[in-house]
Amino acid sequence: MFSSSTELSGGIQAAVRDGCGAIVGGGICRQVAAGFGVPGVVVVPREGNVLQTLKEARAIALAQRKQRRDLHELRTILDTSRDGMMVLDVDGRVRFANEAAVETLRPLLGGAPMVDARLPVVLVPLGVLQTLETGEPEFDKVRRVGPIDIVVSSSPIRVDDETVGVVATFREATRIQNIDRKVREKLYTKGFVARYSFGHIQGDTPAIRELIEKARRYARSDAAVMIEGETGTGKELLAQSIHNASKRSEKPFLGINCSALSETLLESELFGYEDGAFTGARRGGKIGLFELANGGTLFLDEVADISPAVQMRLLRVIEEREIMRLGGDRMVPVDVRIISSSQRNLATQDSEGQFRRDLYFRLAALRLRIPPLRERTSDILALLVALFARHGAKLDELATPLCDRLSRYAWPGNVRELDSLVRTYLALSDEAGFSERLFLELFEQLRADRERSSQPSERSDGPLRDQLSRIERQIVLRTLEDCGYDRTAAARRLGISLNSVWRKSRRSPQ
Repeated sequence: MFSSSTELSGGIQAAVRDGCGAIVGGGICRQVAAGFGVPGVVVVPREGNVLQTLKEARAIALAQRKQRRDLHELRTILDTSRDGMMVLDVDGRVRFANEAAVETLRPLLGGAPMVDARLPVVLVPLGVLQTLETGEPEFDKVRRVGPIDIVVSSSPIRVDDETVGVVATFREATRIQNIDRKVREKLYTKGFVARYSFGHIQGDTPAIRELIEKARRYARSDAAVMIEGETGTGKELLAQSIHNASKRSEKPFLGINCSALSETLLESELFGYEDGAFTGARRGGKIGLFELANGGTLFLDEVADISPAVQMRLLRVIEEREIMRLGGDRMVPVDVRIISSSQRNLATQDSEGQFRRDLYFRLAALRLRIPPLRERTSDILALLVALFARHGAKLDELATPLCDRLSRYAWPGNVRELDSLVRTYLALSDEAGFSERLFLELFEQLRADRERSSQPSERSDGPLRDQLSRIERQIVLRTLEDCGYDRTAAARRLGISLNSVWRKSRRSPQ
């Protein structure tokens, strides 16, 4: 292609000098060729040929423009990705790297070029050359590259069953940890919070004052706490108070009743599971409570009821500070403070071999005992005032005789039983003020029902089997009441099956 007649003349002269015997072109080409003693052939294109050529030229131009646009869009998409992306050819030369890749790897390169050059030696630990050699993909591998931990996935590029390159995506491990932290914070805002503090604990007896003071001191520590106390004494309230007074107060607080779940379900709740870990597993898997509570506190209520297998897994979490999801193949580090509770004396169970000794000592590094209501009867009035206020009612005082009668009752259900009495009273009361008559009537009914259910039947008539059945039913009903009518917890406590609990509780007295 010549832009002037001078260039055309020089070109034809050079062609003749190189041995060209004829020149094909337009009329001017024939004239110049004749001047150099070479024949010239004039080509006159038809109109159709010219139009076809123009159409083809236009199509080529449009295709090139679309290709440039597509490449620009692809480049923009790849540069928008927060993950680093890099493409190597079969010789190990870097053909492409998006902005995230350049930004991540720049501190390691020291200004050395990366694109259109062989993969720098400092980046060999990424493992992409290994994928290029083996043709086997790798996913989510943690690689130490210089001072940085990088999570890398790489896949071979195949054409006609031949590996012609490799594409790798990666990001710094710290960024993944930050994302994980944000997810946990989002979950935290959804309600994984402790609602109660020490100010919610009612009572002024020396035992309660000593308990609160000791718990405040324990809140400064990060050691595991064991809270012992009968049902209904407020063990979770105390656990939440410790969390809110600790350095973990801005982190999640999660609780789980270990006696209410089967072994398998408890395991999946605590440790989570991967996709397809078992039949019925949620698609995509599930994050466990230990991971959700990371940085915060996990409250294990009625920890005495967990099975030996779960005890062993729990011990490992405490010792290694890491968990593995069910069906998983990698360890997940966790930083969780454990507060546990039990109605039973775990030290006794430990000596009897029912609870692992090593686990008990780790869970009970710090111990607290909540006194039952019968040991702090002088707090009953303050508790009643607080319970009435919690349910939107007001109670100023009680007559001394009524206070004395309440104080002489053992309150086997503790504060929870007292709260149940208040709820019943408020549901039945139509008076604007406090009706001592109605309250006393409900209290006496409560006491009579409790005493009747706690005493074996005095009937001694009938076969021994029938008498034993009546006593058995009373024991099952009493245990169900203590467990809040949770049949699974009652069955675990009694050491019988769920079907037995159902059958024995429904059996009509003879």
